[in-house]
Amino acid sequence: MKKHYLSFSAFIFAILIITGCSGGSSNSINVSMPFIDDYPQIANSDFESPEFPALFGAYSLNISPDLQNVELNPLRSSAIGESWLVNGMMYFTVTPCSTCLKIKSIALDSGNVKLTFSITHPFKPGNTSLPPSGTNRLDLNIFDVAMIIVPSDIIPTTYSLGQIYTTACANQAGFTRELANLIGNPAAFPYFLVIDDSTTGISTYNKFAMGTTNKLFDVWFSDIGTYKLFLTMGYGASAKKAQRLNPKYYNPEFNRKSAWRVDVTPPEGVDPPSLGNTWDDSDTTTEYFVTVDVYDWQIGATVNTAMANTTDIYAASDVASVSVEIPGMTASPVVVTSPTTGTGKPNDPLVFSVPVANANGLPPGEYTGLVKVLDERVPPNPYTDRDYLIDFVLPTELVNVAPPSWTFAADDVCAKSPYAYVTAESGGFRVINISNPLAAYEVSSLSMTGPTCVDASGNYAYACDASSLSIIDVSSPSTPLVIKQVPSLNSPRDISVVNGYAYVATQGGVLIIDIDPPLSASVKNGVSVGGEPMQLSVSNGYAYLTTAMGSSAFLEIVSVDPPLDAYWISQTNLVLPAGYANGICASNYFAYIAVRRTLAGDQDFLAIVDCDPPETPLVMKLVDLYELGGCVDVVGGLAYVGSYHLVHIVDVSKVSSAHIMATISTPGFNNDIDAESGYLYVANDTKGLMIYPQYIPPSGGLMNYVIPEYATYQIFTATVVDG
Repeated sequence: MKKHYLSFSAFIFAILIITGCSGGSSNSINVSMPFIDDYPQIANSDFESPEFPALFGAYSLNISPDLQNVELNPLRSSAIGESWLVNGMMYFTVTPCSTCLKIKSIALDSGNVKLTFSITHPFKPGNTSLPPSGTNRLDLNIFDVAMIIVPSDIIPTTYSLGQIYTTACANQAGFTRELANLIGNPAAFPYFLVIDDSTTGISTYNKFAMGTTNKLFDVWFSDIGTYKLFLTMGYGASAKKAQRLNPKYYNPEFNRKSAWRVDVTPPEGVDPPSLGNTWDDSDTTTEYFVTVDVYDWQIGATVNTAMANTTDIYAASDVASVSVEIPGMTASPVVVTSPTTGTGKPNDPLVFSVPVANANGLPPGEYTGLVKVLDERVPPNPYTDRDYLIDFVLPTELVNVAPPSWTFAADDVCAKSPYAYVTAESGGFRVINISNPLAAYEVSSLSMTGPTCVDASGNYAYACDASSLSIIDVSSPSTPLVIKQVPSLNSPRDISVVNGYAYVATQGGVLIIDIDPPLSASVKNGVSVGGEPMQLSVSNGYAYLTTAMGSSAFLEIVSVDPPLDAYWISQTNLVLPAGYANGICASNYFAYIAVRRTLAGDQDFLAIVDCDPPETPLVMKLVDLYELGGCVDVVGGLAYVGSYHLVHIVDVSKVSSAHIMATISTPGFNNDIDAESGYLYVANDTKGLMIYPQYIPPSGGLMNYVIPEYATYQIFTATVVDG
């Protein structure tokens, strides 16, 4: 089984990822007119992908036919509390703010229903005179917060450029297909900016800063009825624990890749349309210019995949083209690729002049024209892991169901239902009945001096102490009996029992003990390794060991098939320049390893290593952890990583985008973890054995929705006069 980790001081490193609120309560209110007061991984860098827009909140909205009542219900919510979680994903899921969005007023405005919203950032800025903590921080500013409006009873308008919900709203900043794969609708929906730098001309990347309270913004709805509101955001911060009060914000890469605002001016400008300043029905050749102002953060930014500077971007993201379509006026949309002026910044938008003639002789009238601003960055390839919209729904809270009276210091656990076997330095060997994990109880115990690790197979448990292996008959769980001891082992660290052999990680390497039959158990082979073994996992004919040499962490692989001809194969350095490898679990020729860096400010991580072929293992992914990563188990595409005060649940089903899905807060150190029959069994140094229902991702869960395109749409009124 897995074993505990070295005791070095902890350092926490913040990863970069973004996502949204969660939960499931309803806070509906009535609003009376006219006003109310309340209502991809980049290795060896300071941050980790994915980097993409995300959901900050989701709400349902109902506007009554008489405009006397407006009901706003958060679709997701959860309690806010202290946390050591440091990435954007966990902060906006573990500590969402279901009441941060309120309606302040409702009014009729030019035939539309104008709602004024108030939004508050869920976190106050930290105090730089105090040490950083889970809540004392300055690294949770977010950017480009936008409300996307999804109507329930409106049909989109079809253009050759796409389907657009043209009649849902008015005065929108643009239309986006960002939600297409989240809600299963490919049309473009209108959106409104919470912070709009174009109104001031000062670039903040539309920053919604920590501590912002009651920020007002307006949304115009074309009709009464029911809508869904999705608040999306960008999150671009990276901060090691010590720098959490002085973070870096990686803008513009972590803002929207497409234009964040598009404004369109028809040929007549602000003047009334008349003959000579707009199209007429008799002139099919004269071109009139549609002016398109484009606000885009990525224009002209330095492309550098290493992201050496916070102003670098991962891939080119300039405007590729601007298309104008006025249905029936031309045979196809008119496309331009070069602006006439501008930089794309809030005080200097890119200006595209698009010449359009009434080639088909449209009759007099008003037509809804469409503009599409297409970005040159094209998802999902080659940037699949970076081009997602992410949504997260938290599962039911995971609660320790073990008896609260258990307060011993557990070192290792092996769960083989209906029993779990636990070693405790101060409490010897313990047998726990887990036939009903919700009512687990201790059956018996054996006195042992400093037991360190345990595994079990059939009617026997195998427990090591400082110098020997004890084979314990547990066929009668109430009266366990040591039937055999194998002496003269050199400081056993970990044990794994497979097919009649016990593989023991000792100070010198791997000892292979023939335990069939148990009464005749003896050491049959031993293989030296390059470093000092810490833990091991045996799978598919190989023993995978974490080892330490000086201040370096290694994965070492030993062939154990057949056991009597075992031999050393390879050694792989897991971290530079300094660190220690602890827990390990091997599965399907991958090794999942909890690694600890030891330099000041460095971050622990889960290393995922492809061990096929075993001669040349390759580190495929490093998933940042937050505290003293020490023990690992992997079941069903999820890795459970125990650490100091936390158990991380990591989605490893896709190695390239492995990420933390949820985290359980625990007391003390978690020395070992074993997933068995739907439950997690955690050996803890203060609460003995803790038992948690095994995490099952909820329906919808943490979902990466590929954004179908980077494009922003806008509509305008095209007027044809009588010629």
